[in-house]
Amino acid sequence: MKKSGKLGAAALLLCGTLALSAMGMGFAKWQTTLHAEGDVAASGKWDVVLTDASVTLSNGAEIRGNDADYSLQNVIAANKKGQACIEAAVSRTKVTSYPTTGTQNSRFAVSSWLWLVDTTRFDLSKLGTLDTEQRRLTMLDGLEQGYVIRLGDDQTAPDGTKIQGMRAWNYYRNKTDYFGDTAAQDKILDGLVAQSDTLLKTLRPDTFRNYALVCMAADGTDHCDHLQFVIASMGWADGQEPAAVTRTETEASYSDVEIALPGAWAAYTLTVTNRGTANANLSDAVIALEGDDTAQLQLDAPDLTGDILAPGQSCMIQVVVQAVDQGKDTLDAAGTLKINLPYLQDTVEAAPEAGHLHN
Repeated sequence: MKKSGKLGAAALLLCGTLALSAMGMGFAKWQTTLHAEGDVAASGKWDVVLTDASVTLSNGAEIRGNDADYSLQNVIAANKKGQACIEAAVSRTKVTSYPTTGTQNSRFAVSSWLWLVDTTRFDLSKLGTLDTEQRRLTMLDGLEQGYVIRLGDDQTAPDGTKIQGMRAWNYYRNKTDYFGDTAAQDKILDGLVAQSDTLLKTLRPDTFRNYALVCMAADGTDHCDHLQFVIASMGWADGQEPAAVTRTETEASYSDVEIALPGAWAAYTLTVTNRGTANANLSDAVIALEGDDTAQLQLDAPDLTGDILAPGQSCMIQVVVQAVDQGKDTLDAAGTLKINLPYLQDTVEAAPEAGHLHN
């Protein structure tokens, strides 16, 4: 029995020794570091622009331009200047007490031989060929029909305003200088033309473009056949017609167009170019003729629904406006052409939200 007790003690001692050895040893922890990377770059360009714009007109249509820039221009022949000044002036021998040459006189009107005439009713090529009676009858008819205006007469504007006949200029001459001081001629003629232009646009706001300023002895006076000449005709202030269209890369502005014949037309074009790197999608384009009185103007425009302009592509858009008589024998309409072309990028789906999910 004693022998067995000794063996048990030794076994316990051995177990104790092993436990102490295990507690004194070190072990590595499990771990993993995950890594991900990727380059991200943004590149591309949005550049949709107008690269051309033009207007083409048929017979019976013309660029109207700005009324203020279209006015009477002095076209008188050099050898007629003196005579024109005599008709526009109070001409007499100068004395010290007289007003300065080229100033206007408050008492006297210009000669009754100065006229504004509608060239659609009066053929200017006949000037110089009409005899005394023909001149008298022509101007009497013009006064009755309203296509001539005598500058020295009092007038009534369309709004009822009373306008005094044009006042004469002070102009002096002597026996050796029948046509007066040449230094004053340009000043007098410039004043005559400028005031005639203002009067014309006041009295004939819708038809002033048709008129010319002429000198014509038309009161039955004989021996004045030489007094038939043009002093001024309508034209552009700088001598050049206005540009039919002005353009930037985002806007085009067309000059006013006047259509005078049924069936006549104006064709407006725009060229759009995609200089970018993304599709340009035309969305909700608007092409319309706006105004309260456009019944006699017919608009023909293309259907641009869903039009896509790929990078590097150009698209020419043409719109036509045409006058329609409608059996009225007159054309009386006005409108404003409006073109709006909104281009958009391709639709991009919504980005997902950042987050994490355990499965």
